[in-house]
Amino acid sequence: MTDAGPVRAITVAVCTYGDAPHLAEALASLVAQELPTGLRVDILCVDNNPAPRVALPADLADRVRIVREPTPGLSRARNAAVAHTTGDTLALLDDDAVAAPGWVAAMAEDLERTGAWCLGGRVLPRWPGDEPTWLHPQLRYLLSIVDLGDKVRSLRGPLFPCGTNLAIRRFAFDRVGLFRPALGRHPGSLLSGEEIDLFRRVLRAGGTVAYTPHAVVHHIIPASRLTPAFLRRRAWWEGRTLALLDRIHRGWAFALGMAIARTGLAVVREPAAWVSARRAGQPPELAICRARKVLGYWAGLFAPIREE
Repeated sequence: MTDAGPVRAITVAVCTYGDAPHLAEALASLVAQELPTGLRVDILCVDNNPAPRVALPADLADRVRIVREPTPGLSRARNAAVAHTTGDTLALLDDDAVAAPGWVAAMAEDLERTGAWCLGGRVLPRWPGDEPTWLHPQLRYLLSIVDLGDKVRSLRGPLFPCGTNLAIRRFAFDRVGLFRPALGRHPGSLLSGEEIDLFRRVLRAGGTVAYTPHAVVHHIIPASRLTPAFLRRRAWWEGRTLALLDRIHRGWAFALGMAIARTGLAVVREPAAWVSARRAGQPPELAICRARKVLGYWAGLFAPIREE
């Protein structure tokens, strides 16, 4: 089903909670976008703090609408953005990401060209210094780094875009529903998966999900996340997220089978991968994080799903 039609107006939403030292930079990168003729952009900042915290400098305050969603939770904040969308498309940018020049124009062009309901772009890292030598390339996704190549392509999973750099046709929410509040970041939690849940519902409804290399954002990676401890914690929550997604979309019996299969693979693969890394004088983080992901999956298998 490719009845998406032209893109004439995009609402870009930046959701924020807690300390957001790069929020102004993220919003400024949107204000600075050069737009093709006939495309209108509305910039939205969703303040997801229980008490109002967002205060913008004058040069941004005139260009950015602030919306309050006092109940914490990224899915709730994004659903507030949907409710306040004035365009035919909602685009999402994280509050610690910077849109490259031409980002909005590339999103609009490739949404039209592909007819996709959801379109995600390339997310490149902005390191605080040099990239850590211990960070295995296969673990970069835990930092929301997405690079699926140099061609526009349709996606059906398991690879999907991430919400750091994502555009969704407004009508898609009318057809498949909003972001699921049981998924996504909450204070004290690294749970995710609300985008994947939405993508799966879109695909079932006959829509398409696509990736474009032309719409680029730079994700600002703080030093606090460039530690083995953070990545191990993030991997555990990734496993928990995947288990909840499998339970929601495939049922508990399927998820149990996946847990057993993941465990069997880990028992065979990870000790050997750990030894191999040590012999090569390399950090064993890939093996450790993959094992932590399996443990998180088991936790997610028995965790309550709190639909709100």
